[in-house]
Amino acid sequence: MKPRPPTLTSIPSLLSVLQNEWDALALETYTLKQHLSQLRQELAAALYHNDAATRVIARITKERDEARNALSKVSLQDRRAAAPGSNANGDAMQVDGQGLSSALVAKVDATQQR
Repeated sequence: MKPRPPTLTSIPSLLSVLQNEWDALALETYTLKQHLSQLRQELAAALYHNDAATRVIARITKERDEARNALSKVSLQDRRAAAPGSNANGDAMQVDGQGLSSALVAKVDATQQR
């Protein structure tokens, strides 16, 4: 057996060693609680950013789908109006006297093909 160190032979020195160990454990616990609090804040911020990004992606996807749907309806209506005999009474509605420019038509067609 190893002999006891001289610092642990008396009650006051033993109490001093126990007090030092207690202080070290208290300091370690305090440090761990601070670290935990910081990590919780970082996690909350990351979750908030993730949720916001998910909402933006969902909104943009919805807008894209609505735009594609509207574009397909516009294209179908343009084709029906251009077809001869598509209007039974010959009552064509005048919306605008101007047609779409060729550059705009080409852009719409390219977007629709994607």
